[in-house]
Amino acid sequence: MQSILLAFFAIISCVYATISDTTLQFTNGPKKGELISFDLIGMESPLEGKVFVENMKQKLSLSFKADSTLVQNSLLVGYPSENLEQTFIGTIGNDDKYTFDIDISSFAPILLNSAVVEDKPLLITLVTASESNPQDNLIKELFYIEFNKNLVAEIPKFENSNGKLGPKKEIYHVFNTPPKHASKFLATIFSMIILSSILGLIASFAYTGALKIDNLPSGLNLIRFIILTCLTVGFEFVFVKYYLGVSIFDTLLHAGFIFLPFLFLGTKFLRTFGNDI
Repeated sequence: MQSILLAFFAIISCVYATISDTTLQFTNGPKKGELISFDLIGMESPLEGKVFVENMKQKLSLSFKADSTLVQNSLLVGYPSENLEQTFIGTIGNDDKYTFDIDISSFAPILLNSAVVEDKPLLITLVTASESNPQDNLIKELFYIEFNKNLVAEIPKFENSNGKLGPKKEIYHVFNTPPKHASKFLATIFSMIILSSILGLIASFAYTGALKIDNLPSGLNLIRFIILTCLTVGFEFVFVKYYLGVSIFDTLLHAGFIFLPFLFLGTKFLRTFGNDI
């Protein structure tokens, strides 16, 4: 029983916020100097009908004391359920009091239009946080600000025609597909190298006399010569297909299949046929 009581008092001490002397003061207008006090511990819901704005020049001042230095002291103005709120940051004075100076005219146009035109009171929420004292960590809805409907002509106009507010549509981005073939410049250079090699090979055959009718190969060398010629035509066919849109990787693969027998038969043919010339 004793342990249960100790645990109960421990829980109570943890949730007991030490934010105190919370007051709201009207700093100008007919209600200048009027104070509203807040019992943060006893409050179960925000006050309603306590703050009524008669003109856009109205200014308010919210202040409180904390037992420790706060790393966050923010005042949220707006509509939490709609994820639409404006933030005010408090300042600390010489008397260790945190103060928020609230200028009604500084509210965002979207908030003013919702509050005045749509007659939706603005909810004021206090958010505090302390690293040294967890009891000063607090999120508390304090009060609502209501506006005179006659202020419609005084608030800045707001149009959400461009859809900047609210959830955005999911962004779809289609990345460019990788190029299926090399650039035209590289392909032209590569083709010129191949053409030059073929012309050089023909010229070497003519220079050595291999292209003479009398020197045509016979027997096994004739078969090698025919296959070598077909493989050369195959090379040309592969690169023609490349120009027609086949990817560079497929082109290299097909050229590799042709290159291996071309290299083997070409060396065999030139080695044996060269001795007969």
